[in-house]
Amino acid sequence: MSPWIGLNTRATMAVHHLIGGTVMARAFVFRASSLSAVALAAGLASGCYVSGGYRTTAAPSSRAAVATTPAPPPSHAVVVQEAPPAPRAEAQPPKPTPDAVWVGGYWSWNGSAWGWVDGGWESPRPEHVYVRPRWEARGRTYVFVPGGWQRRAEAHARRDARREARAERREARQEARAERREARQEVREARREARQDAREARQEARSDRREARQGAREARVGARVEARADRREERQEARQDAREARQGARSDRREARQGAREERREEREEAREERRDERRERRGDRREAREERREARGERREERRGGGMR
Repeated sequence: MSPWIGLNTRATMAVHHLIGGTVMARAFVFRASSLSAVALAAGLASGCYVSGGYRTTAAPSSRAAVATTPAPPPSHAVVVQEAPPAPRAEAQPPKPTPDAVWVGGYWSWNGSAWGWVDGGWESPRPEHVYVRPRWEARGRTYVFVPGGWQRRAEAHARRDARREARAERREARQEARAERREARQEVREARREARQDAREARQEARSDRREARQGAREARVGARVEARADRREERQEARQDAREARQGARSDRREARQGAREERREEREEAREERRDERRERRGDRREAREERREARGERREERRGGGMR
């Protein structure tokens, strides 16, 4: 192949990278020489094009067919759903000039398959820096970002803008995660509070039912005693604090037990007196019976004496 064809190809790629890959520039450069276009098409059709330019080979992939002639970087945004293959390790040929700069290859997408565009040596440009084409992951898709020679300041500004955009996206993701985490935490707290409120409500309902049963039981024991105890407790609560109220309740129970003991003691005393009275009555009855027996014996003696005298 002619070196002039390789030079034309290098000029084509340089112009493409310089102006951002527009269709007008690509058409203009490829129409510059019909011989160059024919040679380029022949090289691409064979799957390999060397002579100071770029070589294009197919990429093995199990997900898509292999491209035999990948197109140059498109002018419009290329978005694919699958990640590009890993970059290839390229063997660098000898430098054509001492100040030549190596431009690495990249994967291109022709609409149905991946194709590898080999790197090559480029002549450096003053106040310019070469930006390698790349694929950026945006969500679940991959977007092709064309490269090329760019002014150093513009390249730095774009790099800073990309870094700022990445930082903003990272911060947005972190904020979204933090918001989701806070929302989940708030939901957990709300559920925990609802469970706690329900538990407290159940406990209050149980205590209320228990107190109601206890009150009904006390009411059955004696409404009068409860009324007195309630009035006494109200007077004590108005005059004293909770401890004195508890002490008063204990003293009330003690007095009630003491009263019950005294009542039982009085009942026992009354029972003893009744038994004593019964014993006295029985003794009097026995005395009367003895007196009656004595009188009956005396009468019988007298009767016997009177009969003997006759």
